[in-house]
Amino acid sequence: MTITALLPLFLNYLKVEKRYSSHTFLSYENDLNGFIIFCKQDYETDLLKNILHLHIRSWIVSLMSDNNSVVTVNRKISTLRTFYKWALRKGYTTT
Repeated sequence: MTITALLPLFLNYLKVEKRYSSHTFLSYENDLNGFIIFCKQDYETDLLKNILHLHIRSWIVSLMSDNNSVVTVNRKISTLRTFYKWALRKGYTTT
């Protein structure tokens, strides 16, 4: 399954079950869309099973090299962590 296909399901979870504010919701959506774009451009995939920790580390390095603040990078990491925990609980990934 692709992250692109899971994104609406995850965002619905944030909106309905977690009841996140609209600002938090938009931040999560933007962060994940940025990660998806990075994976598609640099690795030509957004299949959840094909994305390795090396891809995530590479994304973090690219965020830092784009002069994002540490706070911004940590928020994006937190967004991705929350997404993966949700995907694991729902059975979309095993790691």
